[in-house]
Amino acid sequence: MKKRIVLLAVLLGLCGGRWICTGLAQKEDWTWWNELANWDGQTPWQYYYTYSPRYFGPNAFPVPKMGDGKVPEKLIVDAAVEQYWGYGDNATDLNLRIDIPLYPKYVNLAVWMVPVEYYNTSIHVRNERLMRTKVPKGFAVGDVYIQTGIQLLRDRPKAPDIMINLCMKTAPGGPLTAARYFDTPGYFFDATIGKTFTFEKNKHLRSVAVSGRAGFLCWQSIRADHSMQDDAVIYGIRIGLTTNHWQYEVDFSGYQGWEHNGDCPMVLRAQVCRNFKKGNSLYFGGLLGFQDYKYYAVSIGYRFSTALKLFERKNSK
Repeated sequence: MKKRIVLLAVLLGLCGGRWICTGLAQKEDWTWWNELANWDGQTPWQYYYTYSPRYFGPNAFPVPKMGDGKVPEKLIVDAAVEQYWGYGDNATDLNLRIDIPLYPKYVNLAVWMVPVEYYNTSIHVRNERLMRTKVPKGFAVGDVYIQTGIQLLRDRPKAPDIMINLCMKTAPGGPLTAARYFDTPGYFFDATIGKTFTFEKNKHLRSVAVSGRAGFLCWQSIRADHSMQDDAVIYGIRIGLTTNHWQYEVDFSGYQGWEHNGDCPMVLRAQVCRNFKKGNSLYFGGLLGFQDYKYYAVSIGYRFSTALKLFERKNSK
């Protein structure tokens, strides 16, 4: 008798739980989105998105930042607040990055992400992207990037500095319904070639650095009609000037996807940095997007650096 009562209670609980879950699910009325996307009643809604920079937020898969062709020598912790404006898409985020010198001047490990982003888009942008967020504003969490930088040539009198980057994009960002992050993995690798010209006798200008970049970038898309992957070629050029207390840099870079569905972003970046005695710095940045990156942005950040030697060889006596 007791077993029958327990079994009946379990069945009622399961049925009741299913009824409650069904009732909660039925509270969300997706009629507006079904009509907006012309849903066929069968295809998962994720397949209706266009997984490219043009139809997602500014941090979905941004154009990777450029360097001068040298692996960082110190541990660097970088925190910045960024404000993006677009054609109906505004976003404020916190961007964090840490560079860890596994072998100073030769091998570096970098990790960065946007831990929090507040977005507010227009109804027009919501409809264009087929967002499943009826009120298109709120908070989102970005993806995590893990990158290894390897120095091939450095500080040669007649040869340029050459380094390669190998980077993996993870997929914790979301929610996907807001069309801020792809929620799919990706990666890129590139080679940066640069040359730094120093001016020891100049009282104000310390150095000028010129660098260029070329590489390959890829991310997984979710498409029902063809390939589940989009590939792109990365390119860029950068110029940096360093004085006694200030550093100025500007770069033009982007990547060219093969699907041509909004996957060809280009950006022009500029940054002014005030260097302090202990290697720390305060910087202000600006960004202007072109083609499939319809944003412009400003940022302010602080960069902390300190010596750190993890796996450097010790000179034998």
